[in-house]
Amino acid sequence: MALIKKFRIKSFKKIKSIIEFDNVTLSYGNRIILDNISFKINEGQIFGMLGPNGVGKSTIFNLITGLITPKYGKIKINGEDVSQYPIYLRTKKI
Repeated sequence: MALIKKFRIKSFKKIKSIIEFDNVTLSYGNRIILDNISFKINEGQIFGMLGPNGVGKSTIFNLITGLITPKYGKIKINGEDVSQYPIYLRTKKI
């Protein structure tokens, strides 16, 4: 017989997203690299990306840091859209 206990985690009631991708698409020429990617990294969360070569892990990192800009979609840092911000302004947001 299993014992089931319900509980609430109070510290996660007000979840604050630090980094958010909202329908981000990136392509080089006719080749689509990322197609409509959406995810959130919340405060206090450990986030890892796993996958084989060429699936876009480094591309996502480069989008977050501002080395490249998305074709479509928004990248938000602390709730503010930074998709078109240069690198030096993005570092002040994190």
